[in-house]
Amino acid sequence: MLDLSEAFRAALRQISVLDPHLIEIVGLSLRVTLTAVFLATVIGFAVGGALAVYRFPGRGTLAAVLNALMGLPPVVAGLFVYILLSNAGPLGVLQLLYTPVAMIIAQIILIVPIISALTTSNSATDAVMRKPARMAGSAPGQITLRTMVAKGTLKLCAMRIRLRGTASTPL
Repeated sequence: MLDLSEAFRAALRQISVLDPHLIEIVGLSLRVTLTAVFLATVIGFAVGGALAVYRFPGRGTLAAVLNALMGLPPVVAGLFVYILLSNAGPLGVLQLLYTPVAMIIAQIILIVPIISALTTSNSATDAVMRKPARMAGSAPGQITLRTMVAKGTLKLCAMRIRLRGTASTPL
């Protein structure tokens, strides 16, 4: 068995020679994480924007569930995806367990509540910006998207995900 110093030397050697297996692993990790962040951003903006703009039955419950899911431990998300995708689970016939798709699903479950909450909180405080836009004839979805982009929500979401480490948590 390697001791710690030998392990570090072996790791540095693989990095310095750009070991093909290491490049493949890093590439897969980046593809999975970037795909999950992109999909979660699309879903999170839609859910957060809808919560901020529209009033509908169950809105408070949905907001409470999203807030609760922000504290979801990555292990719990992994177990949920495992149960869902295992052979005995409801989606077991798809044979997605231990695939990059399963990792993407788990990461989306972790990221969507964060982006939704950030979008909702950002959009909910934009009443001053919404009123003139609404008077100019903009649709509610356009108003939310414009105010989010104007205030740099994309940068805030990326920073929050990076700081929390959620997007890079393995299944």
